[in-house]
Amino acid sequence: FYACIVDISPNLIKTFIGQAMQSGLVSSETTFIFTSLDFSGVSLELGRYSGSTILGLSLLDSKSNLQLNETVTVLVETSYKSAVLFDSVLLLSHGLQHLSESTDPQIPRVSCENRTGMYEGG
Repeated sequence: FYACIVDISPNLIKTFIGQAMQSGLVSSETTFIFTSLDFSGVSLELGRYSGSTILGLSLLDSKSNLQLNETVTVLVETSYKSAVLFDSVLLLSHGLQHLSESTDPQIPRVSCENRTGMYEGG
């Protein structure tokens, strides 16, 4: 049993599978795990009947009935990196909003001139 983690861009996956088949890497004992987050758009016809296990990740489930905001859908379809950035900013904003609603942080005054004093918050 062999497991191969493959980290290449989605437009090279089809070529990779073709080269792997030609070199004899593709068999029923081989599992390929692709790290690309937009794997659902990749055509796998070449490796369909090879017997190997081909796994990948996708940010969108093409079979899901979930209706996403049009902006988010366009971002994910254009580039998963944009979607991940959008998600991270949204998560940060929700976290900061929750923090501001649940606590009232007391921020002490600090001075750059007092070099020996320690700031309690780090």
